[in-house]
Amino acid sequence: MKIEQLKMEHIGCYAARTFEFSELSVVYGENRSGKSTMIYALYYALFGKHLNTTLTAPDLCQKGENVGAVTLRFNMKDGVFQLWRSTTGAGAVSELSRDGVTWNPLEPESADSLKSMGIIPADVASLTSFFREGELIYFLKDIPRYNKTLLQQILEMDDIFILQTRFKKAGALAREKRKDILAGVPSREMSRSDLEHMQKEAETLEKQLRETETELKLLSSGFGEFTDPRLAIVLQRSYDEKKNELDAIEKAMAELPPIQELFQKKSSVEKSLSEGNAVYPNPDELQRQIGRTEQLLQDVRSELQRLSDLEKQPVCHTCGQSLSREHLARLIAERRTQGESLENSRKHLASELMTVQSTIMEQKTCKTALSAIQRQIAELQHWEQKRDTLKGQLARTGEDLERTQKTGGGSENMEHYQQVQTLQNRQSDLQKRLLLLRVEIEQVSGQLKENEKRREKIRLADHHILLCDMAYQAIDRAVTTLNQELMAKIRESLREWTGYFQYLDQFDVEITPKELSPIIQAKGYTYKLNQMSKSERIFLYLMLKLAIGDALGNLGVFVLDDPADGLDVKRQEVLAHLLQEISHRRQVVVTTNDERFADMLPRQFRIDL
Repeated sequence: MKIEQLKMEHIGCYAARTFEFSELSVVYGENRSGKSTMIYALYYALFGKHLNTTLTAPDLCQKGENVGAVTLRFNMKDGVFQLWRSTTGAGAVSELSRDGVTWNPLEPESADSLKSMGIIPADVASLTSFFREGELIYFLKDIPRYNKTLLQQILEMDDIFILQTRFKKAGALAREKRKDILAGVPSREMSRSDLEHMQKEAETLEKQLRETETELKLLSSGFGEFTDPRLAIVLQRSYDEKKNELDAIEKAMAELPPIQELFQKKSSVEKSLSEGNAVYPNPDELQRQIGRTEQLLQDVRSELQRLSDLEKQPVCHTCGQSLSREHLARLIAERRTQGESLENSRKHLASELMTVQSTIMEQKTCKTALSAIQRQIAELQHWEQKRDTLKGQLARTGEDLERTQKTGGGSENMEHYQQVQTLQNRQSDLQKRLLLLRVEIEQVSGQLKENEKRREKIRLADHHILLCDMAYQAIDRAVTTLNQELMAKIRESLREWTGYFQYLDQFDVEITPKELSPIIQAKGYTYKLNQMSKSERIFLYLMLKLAIGDALGNLGVFVLDDPADGLDVKRQEVLAHLLQEISHRRQVVVTTNDERFADMLPRQFRIDL
């Protein structure tokens, strides 16, 4: 694959932007200028998902926009193709016709169609064709975590290992299923001979039951009209109970006044209530008027006392002038007249209040009496209705009792009754035994069917266990062979790339076949990653990605996001030279925010943001 062009619409910081790529493309720009956005858009165009697994497609959209789109043009297998994707999930793939102008739509874009075109899976591409700062942090800081991530992407996500895991789980489930089936086997299993014995016993009971029913019919038809002697006892008991209940009702009704008398009392009380519904003054307002009158009366009495005191010494206490006795006598007379008037008014109000309160109390008493009368009337009507019902039931029960006593007596009738009773008891016993036996036969028959199904399930479980074990072992052998071939390819590619990574020529790098982790040795001493410099670890990681990519497959494009970050000038020069060498074998797209490093690469390949 060779990428020619990438168009972005409403992606990240770009409203619209087109990138043209060559064998070596250097994208230079300051931080937050959109370098990583370009890489994310490239990955999304190829695989329909975000390169950063913690983000989703809508996170690619420009701020304030709901939908974005990317279009990727690339050539592969002597053909030029175009991939279009929207952040809504829609996508299309087309091929450029021979006229170089028309694009012919291909089958609906899918992972299978891209795979048929030779594009590797997304997980493998993210490992072998993209270099990101997050991966480098794993590799530089935590080698076990790095190894786990590497294995998950290379092996555990591989279809072969998924299939092997499924066979292993299927075998375990088959074993658990077989164990559960055996746990459900009863302690004693019924056999076919047990079922046949029960069926013969049921046939014998059915024969006996038919004989009993025939005998019972003959006995009943040859005797004529017959009444069960126990029926007379039941009817007599019912007659006595109803008569006692009727006597109790009569007694309860006798304790209540006659209903006509109650209706008369009710009319009288209702009349009193209607007559007492006249409008009366409000008792609370009368009480307040009495209080105001008493207050005025108290004021008049105080004034009268003061005037009486002045009459003994007719001199004004304020100015000291003498007062005429005639004037004082006139004032005293006026106050006494006013006091008598207020006293009469108070007495009148108090009398009116007592009358109102008495009337209200009488109304309450009448309402209480009316409720009691209505309750007694309802009770009498209830008893009368029940008494009438009981009288009718008592008459019918008496007739039935008299008729039963006529047909249910005599020793012959009693002997016949005992014979019928014996046959009926025998019939009931046979029916119960036959019913229980039929239920047991049904259960045993079902158990035999379940046993047959259980044996078939155990046979299938054993068959599944055998197949799963054989498939797992076959895949294990195939994976072991595949792993050996893979390791051979990786080691061969490592030896080839070591010639380019001369910066690591003092180290002997080996890959373990089990974990795909590097073993670094120099002068007979084994190094750990944290014993190497940062630049040595960066170059080692780049070399491992290229070697693993040769073995597993790569896009034909190597995309690096700020690989020179933190390197000194000498190491940047080495990296710039190395990227130019790599571009002879793979297309290289590199981003950087270091202008000095960008100047180390050919100017004609540079894209400034």
